[in-house]
Amino acid sequence: EEVRECNTQDCPVNGEWGAFGDWSACSEECGGGQQERSRECNNPAPANGGEYCVGDSEEVRECNNQDCPESKLRATCDDILEVYVDGVKQSDTDNSFINWPKESVFQKKFRSVALKCENVGGPAGILASIENDQGTTILSTDSSWKCTSTPEEGWTETDFSTANWQNAVKVGDHGDSPWGTIGDISPDADWIWLSGNPLTIYCRITLGN
Repeated sequence: EEVRECNTQDCPVNGEWGAFGDWSACSEECGGGQQERSRECNNPAPANGGEYCVGDSEEVRECNNQDCPESKLRATCDDILEVYVDGVKQSDTDNSFINWPKESVFQKKFRSVALKCENVGGPAGILASIENDQGTTILSTDSSWKCTSTPEEGWTETDFSTANWQNAVKVGDHGDSPWGTIGDISPDADWIWLSGNPLTIYCRITLGN
């Protein structure tokens, strides 16, 4: 008899999944978000022509499904106001946006507020405050709001970045002349505008930021 070696190449090794990693942070704080986690085909990794792992490398699950607390936005502008809540333009069927001494009130669950104000002459300003579901003021217009006179596309959307926008400039206290006291907007709210006094400005704030 004679004996010789054959098929000396390494045998194929089919891949097997490793353990899933940790779940990511939830994408939303309330109202329903998503978490993701992933795994790699490395236990073992496929080799020598072996097959890749069967199945999905990622899993997704729901998180933070509790209802968001309702917030109430009170806003006015001298002269013409547009209001966007979480990227959605709010109705102005009562013409409250044009009659600037009248506050506009929106009560719903929201995370971001974007305001456009056009001044058609005379003093210019935006005045607003936001209350939580218990009626406590949690935000009001001040110099922490970000504003611009040249908005980029998507400026009304919740996750828009205002990194390149300027801080608002306080132009008066709530109650100052010529505006006086406007509705139930917080007395701590400031009238704000933008340096350089442009005719139209765009300002926004995100709750929690």
